[in-house]
This record gives sequence, structure tokens and C-alpha cells, in this order.
Amino acid sequence: MNVRNTGKGGGGKSGKNTRKGGKGKAIVKTKKMKSTAAGTDKVVQLRAAIFNDDGKDRDVLADFKPFQKFNRNGLDLKIDFATGDNLSPTTRRWMHSLCKKNMKEVYDKDYGWDDEDKMSELREKASRFLVVTQEFADGDFVDEKLTKKVAFVNFRFTLQGECYDTMKGETCLFVYDIQVEPEYQRKGLGKHLMQVCELIGTKQRMKFLQLLIPNGNDIAVNFLSKKLKGYDFDTTGLDYVDGDVDEFGFKLQSKCIDKQLKKRIQKVKAEQENLQTLAWDLSKALNDGLKITTNGSGKTVAASKTPSGKKSDSTVKEPSP
Repeated sequence: MNVRNTGKGGGGKSGKNTRKGGKGKAIVKTKKMKSTAAGTDKVVQLRAAIFNDDGKDRDVLADFKPFQKFNRNGLDLKIDFATGDNLSPTTRRWMHSLCKKNMKEVYDKDYGWDDEDKMSELREKASRFLVVTQEFADGDFVDEKLTKKVAFVNFRFTLQGECYDTMKGETCLFVYDIQVEPEYQRKGLGKHLMQVCELIGTKQRMKFLQLLIPNGNDIAVNFLSKKLKGYDFDTTGLDYVDGDVDEFGFKLQSKCIDKQLKKRIQKVKAEQENLQTLAWDLSKALNDGLKITTNGSGKTVAASKTPSGKKSDSTVKEPSP
């Protein structure tokens, strides 16, 4: 699943741009997780997603046994959970190699591929991974099985502003990379992995699921819009950054996965759209000769000419506070 070819993935921030974030000063690095500017409630929520009560890393995939297998389109695959602490060096090197194979051409169109930066992301203790493997029978030894790694997701539990080097915003499951070996692409595996991430994020009470899309990766955008539902460009970076967010060399796509917050967002959006419609209608009416005045009681009155040429007055209903 190469985002360069299929759009099925995000793709970390392995660039040379000095304002790219990525190494994470996130609160998720410490098991103590004392209060930060993000708010104690958010810190506690993130800690609960990352650690068990005994302080050990939480296996967030354990609650989804049926989704730990992918048996479709001729594939029989297994999905395991790992963290930055217990990921083997061999697996980490394979992840790095797959990222480079799938993404270097995309990165080089903008800020350039950086080997060490990508490896640093994969070493980050805050990172969580879904590792997809396939077993094969060994032709020489019937009772032996060979295992091949075919795909992975690199994600973190953090706040929306982390990729802009500021710990602000709502809690989110942030997907840094979703990569699939070329011969396993276009079989529904990428979509399945994203659905698993959404289940995990919802279970751990995250507000958003976010993905990082390198600039110009239109195929990845098409994957999110056509294969998945609810994703849109995330403009929250405008609240966290002084200057042009395009300098970072990537854009974010996000999906609200908290039902109550989603309802509030939809309500605000509907109100904004209604105000825009009212403003447009008022502008058109003014161009057609409508005049706005106030009467003796201080009420706003709209005066317009009737077809007979006489004035017709009506009180304008002002929006309730």
C-alpha cells in the first residue's frame, strides 16, 4: 500500500525542513504525566490510552480480536501490536526500508527524504505500531513456518498540535505512517488498518483521528475521500502556528470520532452556513434597493419599494443572542 501509487496512507515527516516537528516533545513520553498546559483531564486521558494501571504499555489492540486477522482477497494475514520500546531492530529497519521505498519520491518533491529523521520517528518510545505479517510453510521443513512482514501503521496518542511542535488542541490518535508492501496493495488492507485505528481511537476516548499527508500527495487524499468516510482537511494548525502552515511541507486530514463533539461541530457548522446565507441574501437585497433603518422604538426596519412605488416597512428579526 504505497501512498505514492494508491493513496492508501499518510507518511511521516522525514524531511529536512527545520519546522517539521516529528520527534515529539509530547507528554506521552513520560509515565508520570504531570499537569501541562493541555489540561490535567487530557493528560490523564492520554496516559490511560498509553499505559496500564501498573505503568506498563497498554496493548490497545487486545480488545479487537476479530480485527487481528485479515482474510480477504486471497490474503491470510495477522496483525500484532508493538511499541517503540519493544519493537525489534530488525522490524524497525524493515519499516524504514519500506517507508523509503514507498515515500522517498513523494518527499523529494518538496522538502526531501531524511534517513535519520525517519529512523528517529520509528525509535520514539511514544510510538505505537500495528505490524501485519503473513505465514508461509517452509518447503524443507513441513512443521516449520516462515513469517513475512507485509505492512505496518505507526501512530501515537497525543494532542492535535504536536505535529506543529506545540502541545495544544484535542486528544487524537495521530497516524504518522501507514505503509504496505507493493504486492499487497489494492486488496483492502489499507482500509482495514484505518478502520482498526478508528476503533482503537474511539475505545481510548480520543476526540480525533488524524493523518499527515505530504504536500502534493493527491492520491492519498483521494483514498481518504473515496475509500473512507468523514475525513477532511484539518485547519486547526492555523490556531497553533504563527505564519504559514504550508512551510511545514504537509497537510493534515482528520475525522472527529467523538459522537458528542461531532454533534457540536456539526451544529456550529450549520449555524455558520446559515449566517453566510443570511449575509448573502441581505447583500443581494441591499443591491436591489433595500434600505435598513431604525424606528422610534429602536427596532431595525427594512424599507423597500413595492411594485406600485409605495414604501413597505417591515421589522427585521434579529438573531437571538
